Amino acid sequence: ISEITFAPTFDIAINEFFFRANGDVPDYVELFNYGFEDIDLTGWSLTDLEDPVDGSFDGYILGVGEYLLLAGEDPFFNADGDELYAGDNLPNSLLFDISLSTSSDDIQLLDADGNEIDLVSYDSDTWLTGYDYRGHAVELTDPMLDNNDPSSWISSSTEGTYMINEDGEYEDFGTPGEENSGYTPPVYGCTDENAC
Repeated sequence: ISEITFAPTFDIAINEFFFRANGDVPDYVELFNYGFEDIDLTGWSLTDLEDPVDGSFDGYILGVGEYLLLAGEDPFFNADGDELYAGDNLPNSLLFDISLSTSSDDIQLLDADGNEIDLVSYDSDTWLTGYDYRGHAVELTDPMLDNNDPSSWISSSTEGTYMINEDGEYEDFGTPGEENSGYTPPVYGCTDENAC
């Protein structure tokens, strides 16, 4: 071997996903940048391990500590009953034609060179998915955990800002575009107020 080239690494995780329970909240995938640099997603793609999902990341920069919501053309609603559309008037979102299976599916994130950045392959045998969990998003408890390990995920029961139907009622649960309900941010430094 005369030369080794390493693919770039990016601190972006598939952080949450939702498979549709009814017609009120669209399927979605949420990305989270847990690193220390803003990342230009131009040329990146989302796939099901076979075909790219219709949508474009071009020109989008995912800032440090920011969430990006990828969802289809159906609206989300807030508490005021406003219709919010991905890639339009929904903050930090892009329009992607996402359709996730209730029981099992693959979500793969690729960079502009086709390198796999993240992959989630879920099934209802070992994951909190399937008909018993319909209406509940699946959320990482920590974006730095192995997100192909089902124990890294929880089924959300949180009433997120955009999980409301047009009648102002919560029928679905999750935190799209927000911090995951099961995540506890790390506390750095000394937490003993009596320490020298």
